[in-house]
Amino acid sequence: FLPLCLWSAAKLKSPAPQQAKARAPLPISQIWAQLAGYAGFGLGYIVFLTFLSAWMTQQAASASFSAAVWILLGLSICISPLVWRAILARHASGLPLAMILTCIALGSALPVLFPGNISLLIAAVIFGLSVFMAPSAVTNFARQNLPAHSWGAAISLFTVVFAVAQTLGPYAAGLLGDLAGDIGISLLGASGLLLLGAVIALTQKPLPNHPRGQIAQSGKQE
Repeated sequence: FLPLCLWSAAKLKSPAPQQAKARAPLPISQIWAQLAGYAGFGLGYIVFLTFLSAWMTQQAASASFSAAVWILLGLSICISPLVWRAILARHASGLPLAMILTCIALGSALPVLFPGNISLLIAAVIFGLSVFMAPSAVTNFARQNLPAHSWGAAISLFTVVFAVAQTLGPYAAGLLGDLAGDIGISLLGASGLLLLGAVIALTQKPLPNHPRGQIAQSGKQE
């Protein structure tokens, strides 16, 4: 996929540089819900990827089946942008991130709630189709709601929030699994965090000073 990425990058046009004095600070008070939802993503998604192999071993899955699950998950990741492209383009709110987090939560919990090989395969597809679209959702949100000169700062902030959460997630999940004596509890806990992040992200509206936000406000007034 690298040639496609290089081709896509060559098609992008960089925004015209603006003077620093014209740059307003990031409206954190207006985007906190998206930030919190993305933190939920960092806390929750990594648990499934970290403990999936251990969970399958605990369920006495064969090495060949475990490999098949990972292959299916990887193939699903490859086609995930095609699945979510229309939704990301249509919405400037937190709805895409909320939908993505809900799907990740479903994929994380499904093997625990319904143990079995079929459940694991379905979970791998759902999880793979959604997991790496969360960064795309916050990038899309920033591009649709913030001026071009703020994109770099916004994505950096989202990335720092994500990185801290991603660091804490496996430790907390491992501790929970050790205390419960069951890795499945860790997966369910991660699913709960993802759903909480989805609920918070769902409250994120387009920013009022953005064209889409202005359209939404106009619609409410009408």
